[in-house]
Amino acid sequence: AKIADLHGAQYEQTLTGFKWIMHAQEQHGDADFILGYEEALGYAVGGEVRDKDGISAALVAAELAGALADQGRTLGDALDDLHVRHGVHISGQRAVRFETQGPAAADIMSWLRSSPPNKLAGHLVTEIDDLLNAGGPLPPTDALVLHIQAGRVIIRPSGTEPKLKLYAEFWRPMSEELHEARATAHGHLANVLNELTSLVGDPERAKATQDLDSPDADADLEARAMTLFAGAPADISRDQALRLVIESIDLTTLAGDDTNGRIRALCAQARRPDPADATVGPTAAVCVYPNLVAIASELTKGSGVAVASVAGAFPSGMSSLAVRLSDIAEAFEAGADEIDVVLNRAALLVGDYELVSDELCAMREQVGPRAMKVILETSELASPAAIRKAATLAMDAGADWIKTSTGKTSVGATPVAVLAMAEAIAEHTRMGGEPVGLKISGGVRTSADALGYLAIIEATLGPAWLQPSRVRFGASGLLTTVVEDLRAG
Repeated sequence: AKIADLHGAQYEQTLTGFKWIMHAQEQHGDADFILGYEEALGYAVGGEVRDKDGISAALVAAELAGALADQGRTLGDALDDLHVRHGVHISGQRAVRFETQGPAAADIMSWLRSSPPNKLAGHLVTEIDDLLNAGGPLPPTDALVLHIQAGRVIIRPSGTEPKLKLYAEFWRPMSEELHEARATAHGHLANVLNELTSLVGDPERAKATQDLDSPDADADLEARAMTLFAGAPADISRDQALRLVIESIDLTTLAGDDTNGRIRALCAQARRPDPADATVGPTAAVCVYPNLVAIASELTKGSGVAVASVAGAFPSGMSSLAVRLSDIAEAFEAGADEIDVVLNRAALLVGDYELVSDELCAMREQVGPRAMKVILETSELASPAAIRKAATLAMDAGADWIKTSTGKTSVGATPVAVLAMAEAIAEHTRMGGEPVGLKISGGVRTSADALGYLAIIEATLGPAWLQPSRVRFGASGLLTTVVEDLRAG
């Protein structure tokens, strides 16, 4: 509009599509048609061709390039002049396609209308124009315009294909160097389109997250968790608590280079955590991959140290159910006493709770009389409400333990996750369910960490949970640290 004003030309905004652009031209009678542009990306120049016309646009661009060349300038120089005079303007687009059995674009548009984002990549959405009910000079169309500071985003379905089209524009005033303004605007545009692509491309996850969200219930959860985590168990002494931590450790090695020799060393440490004090330990279990269960079982026989094995396509759980069940069978046939399986987080996060439950029940049946620990991978569940939902599904399917993490993500156990899980166990038992253990795994490295988690469990579930049959720590380096702290007094 600013450029048109500078040249004494009229500017009019239309719906996307050259039929609308040409219709606008018709409303102005004998006025010369100079340029039509749509985000898609297309141009029409001069009005000779009443549609998108790349050939004529290319000829005009070539003429302009030639005229500039006679002046020793380039098209880039001319664009720089426009940006300096009017501010930097960047536009971009994405098309999100949907598979045959995927969500319908119309359903996603309906969902966006009922639950629009209030922020995109840190930019507040200040206003929303629903062009389906816009009124005014534009005819109704199935599109949403999200206005954000110094930019806007347009979302509309394709009229011919199963896809959503996303258009974004950003502008920057020239209060900085030109290259800096361009880089900033480009970065904003890319970040906004990336986030919007994830939102509309995965509506199942977004809807399930909204359904689980309970901000009021979780408002004080973090504060309560951190307050408890800063303390230690009140019902037992520090010496007793440190000994409990040692006796509750599943001493773990789950590395790609694990060998029989490493398992020999692991089992020796588990049986005698403190070589100078036979009253310390042993640990509750060792935890290994299925192919190393047999040697671990042989080396811990008669020691009271159980053998736990991860199974079920650990750590992702993304293989077929048949493969996961076969993995579990391999572990228990090799002699595992406890099986740590992985919950299907992908299914949970899109709200397919029936699939999550069915798979867990199938794994429960496959595990048989052995203890089944279900790994929730709480860092991927993102909210306390989702953690509680996952924990409840696992316990309802017959889990003997629920476990925070595989230890393979950047964030493992956290005080908030442990408190949410402990509260889910408390509710489960309050409703008549069997007591369920809680295994804290991933990033537990110090005695203070371990004692803080015991404090959360004691406060939420009571002193009865302060025993190795109800609480575990999945760890490797923690054992040495706690033994040293116990020895230091």
